[in-house]
Amino acid sequence: MSKFRERSGGMVASCAVLSSWLMLSSGVLLWLPAMTSPAVATEEMTVIPNEVSVQADSGKAFGDIAVEVKTNKDPEKLKIVSIRLKLGGKWLKVPEAAFADLGQPLLNRLELRVEDGYDRNPWLYVYFEVASNDIAGNFAPKRVHIAYHNGKFESRSIETPLSGGSTRWDKIKL
Repeated sequence: MSKFRERSGGMVASCAVLSSWLMLSSGVLLWLPAMTSPAVATEEMTVIPNEVSVQADSGKAFGDIAVEVKTNKDPEKLKIVSIRLKLGGKWLKVPEAAFADLGQPLLNRLELRVEDGYDRNPWLYVYFEVASNDIAGNFAPKRVHIAYHNGKFESRSIETPLSGGSTRWDKIKL
């Protein structure tokens, strides 16, 4: 956007665009802006977080809960370095086996999920995605679920999208 200021009774451009004035045959003066510097045409860049936390009220299942995920600061080899879960006012450390082999976490997709389950104790899941491509090379992030149940971390499941809309589940006990 151009800004103008008055100087000696005339208007002078005070921005980083080249101003071209064109006098039409009808006597109309036309101003044609043109870019003069790459500094004017900037592009925003997404800043990759290295720590993300989510807090929520899970209701009667677990009450107030929170999760905190920290990564290293190398965007080329982004890895999770720690995950903590807050339950009942106490922070619990998620076992490293749940995330040590995962690269390129998409922390903007961090969620806390609760499920009643099929027994009398509810389940709590730390959910996030990791960057991945399918066989055809299309972006298809893997979905990670870290399960907490009966006072302990039970498992880590990865849901991998496959061609044709199907998925494959890989699960490890923690």
